[in-house]
Amino acid sequence: MPGRKAPTPTRYAQAVFQLAVEQGQLDRWGRELQTMADVVRSQGVANLLESPGLRAADLLAVVRKILPDLSEHATNLMALLAQRRALGLLPRVQDAYQRMAEEREGVLRATAVTAVPLDQAQKEQIAAQLKKAWGKEIILESRVDPDVVGGMVVRVGDHVIDGSTRSRLDALRRTVREQSG
Repeated sequence: MPGRKAPTPTRYAQAVFQLAVEQGQLDRWGRELQTMADVVRSQGVANLLESPGLRAADLLAVVRKILPDLSEHATNLMALLAQRRALGLLPRVQDAYQRMAEEREGVLRATAVTAVPLDQAQKEQIAAQLKKAWGKEIILESRVDPDVVGGMVVRVGDHVIDGSTRSRLDALRRTVREQSG
């Protein structure tokens, strides 16, 4: 329909999350979304399910054949996304759903970006400090980016804590320019 926006992965995830909470099946939906996301990553399956000539009833039959253990609701979701040519959204729907489920359980994901790899003790120390600051369990992922130069950049949800040498050098550079200008 003209002028109508397609739902985003987050909106699909919110709808599934609400249903999962109502059903008391957060874990099951998490597993099913992961399974569906894994299946659609196979381009051949996605192409088959998004075939223009496939009717809705045929879509459901194909989904049931490919993933016979999916619940009825999950099968319907997959068929709906296939009909809308939106199966490619499933990995992002699964990611958004996972974040919502973790948040409900009091868990936050954080990412620490450093110039050199962190050892396990450093990761545990950072996670402990973030847990103390946010009051929630932390799942810490770490990445290496040589552009950081030193220190680290930590992202927790929408919050960024930039303690990198690069940002300090950039700030110093701006200060020098302002004072010499």
